[in-house]
Amino acid sequence: MSTVRPMFTGLVQAVGIVRSIKPLSTHGGTSRLAVSVQGWDHGPKLGDSICVSGCCLTIASIDPESGDWCFDAVPETLSKTKLGSLKPDDRVNLEHALLPTTLMGGHVVQGHVDGIGEVVRVQRGDDWRIRIRPSDPELLRYIVPKGGVSIDGVSLTIASVGARPTAVSRSSERAAKAATDPGFEIALIPTTIEKTTLADLLPGSMVNIEADVLAKTIIHYIEHYGMPRILSPRAASQDPEEGFRGSGSSRPAFGSPSRPAFGKPPGFARSSGFGPRGNFGPRGDDGGGPP
Repeated sequence: MSTVRPMFTGLVQAVGIVRSIKPLSTHGGTSRLAVSVQGWDHGPKLGDSICVSGCCLTIASIDPESGDWCFDAVPETLSKTKLGSLKPDDRVNLEHALLPTTLMGGHVVQGHVDGIGEVVRVQRGDDWRIRIRPSDPELLRYIVPKGGVSIDGVSLTIASVGARPTAVSRSSERAAKAATDPGFEIALIPTTIEKTTLADLLPGSMVNIEADVLAKTIIHYIEHYGMPRILSPRAASQDPEEGFRGSGSSRPAFGSPSRPAFGKPPGFARSSGFGPRGNFGPRGDDGGGPP
């Protein structure tokens, strides 16, 4: 079996209509989702991956009469995403997995939803904006101003992060609360409004959120393996076996034999990219040769 993981780019190719979502009696907790797809010339095969409103799902069957695409959603998917609350006639965004010739018009979307969020404010008109509050505030650590985020499978740029003060009337308590609610804001262009389901969102609507994998990877690495403190050359250790380390650090140096850089085995520590020269590559005289 192939170990290649599907990827998406967050550019919605079609909008489908939920026909049914029913429990599978033979698989406890798993439900089968049937989606009607009209006006899309993509012809998937059994086992192909489709991003359904931000969730990577596998084609389990294709109804021979209606042509509906059927997906199996396991309990983890149903509990951690908004798929468990879908109803017949709900609209869902669809995208097939990337091909080698696919243009990366959005950003890397894995289809692995990090959590759900609630829409707390919708500003319609020429400057169409949606404010979203993640159910888990920890998700905000991965939300970077002007960075990428997938909302219901749509690749979007984050317009702002944190409380956004807005002038509101004294009588509008709900608007005042939404204006100061921690979360983030996205802006929609006319094409997104026309080609996706995001125009359907109202205050109280729930959405699937997938943060940018690059932001998640960087934060995960720093939290679990630390980060070299790049200080001035005078303050940094010049011992080739220690790599860059600020004075007073109690942790093993990043790149030292006891703490290899980027998970390399101890024997390769001297070839890490973080050495006294600061080269990014094996530490030869030119930054590219052997030590």
